[in-house]
Amino acid sequence: MEALRVGRGPGEMLQGRTKYLDGSKLIMSDPNTLMTVSLDLALLREGYIPPLDTVGVFKSIKPATNRFYRVNGGYVSTNRNGLWYSLWDTDGFIGNGIDPPYIPGVGAASRSASLSFYGSSLLTAHPDGNRVCVVLVGMAALSFSVIENRELKEIKRYEYNAPAVVKENGVDYISREKSVDCFHGIASSRNYVYLLYSGKKKLTDENSAPSYECNHLLVYDWDGNFVTRYELSKPVLDIFLDGEELYCLTQYPSDKLYVYRLPEIS
Repeated sequence: MEALRVGRGPGEMLQGRTKYLDGSKLIMSDPNTLMTVSLDLALLREGYIPPLDTVGVFKSIKPATNRFYRVNGGYVSTNRNGLWYSLWDTDGFIGNGIDPPYIPGVGAASRSASLSFYGSSLLTAHPDGNRVCVVLVGMAALSFSVIENRELKEIKRYEYNAPAVVKENGVDYISREKSVDCFHGIASSRNYVYLLYSGKKKLTDENSAPSYECNHLLVYDWDGNFVTRYELSKPVLDIFLDGEELYCLTQYPSDKLYVYRLPEIS
């Protein structure tokens, strides 16, 4: 995007790792400069890109390679200080954190493997900024928390399909080939959280959809209760919710964008 080119001046971005919509504003966080900015999409028009507004610059989260999501009282960030996710402001840690799932063997794996596993998390927040849902890619682990008085309070957790930890040359590592791929997309509305779930092991067959292309759409409410499940007619790798329309991206067998209209949940 032109708005993100190097040399634009105040608010410039080098790499937008975390990107999500907050109303009409696209919020982006850069892991190198520790800067978070917003771009008001409602002001976009042909030949004009509005200036980026600086939301905040993090001073004590280095390297800030994780995902951030603005909520009431600060930001939720994943995989910091041994926590699964935690509450921050731009000056540092302000609240508390939620512990990751305990998986025998993962702690014995290499530090890079462990950080990669727990860092592969997806999160979304309620439009009011008072609830969050965080899930893992490599395990069917879900956590729902409310935010009260600048503190995270976990209200529901599920843990299934722990990864396979194997030993090779005396070193423990997490085997992608023997583990089940789990969550690869997350979206939310005021009432529900939508999770794109794989449930497949990594495949080497070029004629089959890769494990990160998913057909299962799981729906939970914000209290963490399972609501329903949909079977998508096409495997997809990511989702975006706009009202009742679910936009789905796929790369198999070629790049396409599908749109599903979600039925009303009674």
